Amino acid sequence: MRIAFEQRAATVLYQLLRSRRDERPWLLPSNVCPIVPLTFLKAGARVEWIDIDPETLCMDARELLHRVTQHPDRYAGTLFVHTYGRLQPVKGLIAAMHQVSPESLFIDDRCLDFPQFHPPTSGADVTLFSSGYAKPVDIGFGGFAYVDETIPYEREQLDFNDEALTTITQRYKEAIAAERPIRNADGDWLDTGVPEISFDDYRSRVEASTVIAKRHRERLRAIYSERIPSRYLISAGEWRTHIRIPERDRFLRSLFEAGLFAGDHYAPVSTLFGETPAPVASALHAEIVNLFDDRYYSPEQAERSCALLKDHLAQCR
Repeated sequence: MRIAFEQRAATVLYQLLRSRRDERPWLLPSNVCPIVPLTFLKAGARVEWIDIDPETLCMDARELLHRVTQHPDRYAGTLFVHTYGRLQPVKGLIAAMHQVSPESLFIDDRCLDFPQFHPPTSGADVTLFSSGYAKPVDIGFGGFAYVDETIPYEREQLDFNDEALTTITQRYKEAIAAERPIRNADGDWLDTGVPEISFDDYRSRVEASTVIAKRHRERLRAIYSERIPSRYLISAGEWRTHIRIPERDRFLRSLFEAGLFAGDHYAPVSTLFGETPAPVASALHAEIVNLFDDRYYSPEQAERSCALLKDHLAQCR
């Protein structure tokens, strides 16, 4: 394995796709971050969608294997996301996929997990991590991947400006809210510049930040676990604290009106490309709230959020 290190994880993904130049479609989960399929689109790659499993909340592995087994030469590869950073075992899935389709790549997207600085043992062709905005360890930039030595990786330089990134972010949010395909998805929004620090310095910075992030997270998660009934909590991943509640939108409004905030996570992004929303991912999106447990949220804010949630649940009875 070799390491590919870039300004952001999306850049690693873009360079991989451009270097490989496989015209066959890729399989993606329906609840992935919108930047991921937009990166595929920017790289000139095609995608097909797979809904999530209602138990694991990750890409439906049975459907994935069914499609690849039925058409072993059809797909360039798969990008598998560990939803909310919960590590779903994939070693067996990867072995089964490589058996029926040896040339198809498996990208293990662990961007919602804490970065790991040791070669993976899952058998994935590519294992991707991020330390960008709002990730478990957020140092404001950076993404890297462990890449199999047989996979080509060449850097392609693109023009970049921050305004284009702001614009594309606003456009995909508007498109998802309106449940319509995104328009004018191209632009100079992807930073392909070479990182200003070495990978060794980057690793040291991430490892130091990880210690601080985990300490703060444990403090906030203790508050959430003590004050929120367990039946509403989704088993913890590395990325935020996740709850499934009735009348989710009303609760979010009450948070915002109180000067607090939380996330609703990714809506099914197949609508960005004119496809029908995935039913399981759509149902999850309608109920889920991601409570912040990173450096952007204080213990006092977490306690106030729990008090509002208690009132909300009482009103839902």
